Amino acid sequence: MKRFIFKIVLLGIITLMVFLGLDILFRENHFYEKTINDYRENTDLEIGIFGSSHAYSSYDPRVFESELGVTAFNFGGPAQRLASTEAVAEMVLARSDLKIAVIDIFSMSINEIDNEYSKNLQLKTLDYLPPSLKKLETINSIFDFDQLPYAISPTLRNHLNWHDLNGFDFKRKIFFRKFDDFYKGFMSLNQTSDNAEWKSFLTQYKGKSNASTIEKLNTEEKEKIDRIIEIFQKENVEILFVNAPSYISDYDAQYRAYSKLIRDYIVEKNINFIDFNLLRDSLGLDKVHFRNPNHLNPKGALVVSKYLSDYINKNYEIQKGIKGPGEFLNNRYAHIKDNFKNTFFRKVLQGKDTLYAQGITSVNLFQVNQNRYEVLFEYSSDEIKKIPLKVEYNIQERDLLALPEEDLNVEDNKALTYDVLDEADLIKYMGKNYLVFQFNYPDSKFDDVKLSFGSKRRTKVLVKDKIGINANQ
Repeated sequence: MKRFIFKIVLLGIITLMVFLGLDILFRENHFYEKTINDYRENTDLEIGIFGSSHAYSSYDPRVFESELGVTAFNFGGPAQRLASTEAVAEMVLARSDLKIAVIDIFSMSINEIDNEYSKNLQLKTLDYLPPSLKKLETINSIFDFDQLPYAISPTLRNHLNWHDLNGFDFKRKIFFRKFDDFYKGFMSLNQTSDNAEWKSFLTQYKGKSNASTIEKLNTEEKEKIDRIIEIFQKENVEILFVNAPSYISDYDAQYRAYSKLIRDYIVEKNINFIDFNLLRDSLGLDKVHFRNPNHLNPKGALVVSKYLSDYINKNYEIQKGIKGPGEFLNNRYAHIKDNFKNTFFRKVLQGKDTLYAQGITSVNLFQVNQNRYEVLFEYSSDEIKKIPLKVEYNIQERDLLALPEEDLNVEDNKALTYDVLDEADLIKYMGKNYLVFQFNYPDSKFDDVKLSFGSKRRTKVLVKDKIGINANQ
């Protein structure tokens, strides 16, 4: 009998291990996988940022690192409710000596998860967390009993997609598009909303600016706030609640009412709260700082994160300057602060250089993460005309799998990527303007790369160590 029970237990353990392995393969290819993987590689952390897409689009760890000299990480996930945030917080607190938790909160954060779409969005956070009792408890609290096997296991949920698997690759590559901007969980797009998107937004929210029907938070909503506070306070982590700027606040009375009720409830507990919707005008935020009416782009995140860094510096006890800018080699703002002493490549341009005539005074290249590089162009003007550019490099067939589909423009064994720098790519930091451009490169040995400017994108300007930077005359 004992041998039989032992065999059953052993079979159960083996089955569980098989499913855990297969679950890695069948998870959706989503940037939150890289968020968690990057964190687990380095859990040294002073500031953690939590919340929904408002969080991961608004609060840039690069700014906290550059301004405060501490390590920061953004754990925001798509439509992440406080129930899912609890599971993320438990993971972080078990691995890191966190000092400050920045928690983005608004009406959606505490609303009931009452439809299948909202439930499934929670899995874009929970799928990538390591196995834990808290993770299972969270899934059980969100999904109905008959849904639990599929909610727990991506293999059961997505097994029909087996033909899309790239073999048994357990170290999956997460691809970023040319306009994506990812850093330690922060994720936004170097884009601004077009007129059609704003028109659609205004149509959607037309008539919602009337009086709100919400007068107070209910008991369940208060309990959700209380639980997330308790999780951090029992570990002596200081808390700062924030509400990211969104144009929904201008047009939805219910949204504004919830924001005020949440703020009042938190402030009564003597916990700081910043509503950036009330600061939007004073910070100079306008449509050019938003990738869509509900989310900031990286230049908007820079403004908000700089304000938040200054606020933390003045109001929280934290050992600042633990790390110098030279220790953040993937961080654009740290490179700027360090005068580009540790970039992979730097060239200061003179009056005779073609790019200098277009307002570009220096070119700076560094790696931002695996297979991805960033070029910062120091720019002399506050305004920009569109600047076409192209990246090309030699590529072997084995490297094609390391590129997203949009980069698979291959001619004569050369990979080509085209882009246009515009106002969305223009940032201002430490009193100077910079144009930001990122591109994918699949090889660990960086050579034979050419960057070309202008409509023809072909006139050579300078070459160094097999790196070419070109511009039209």
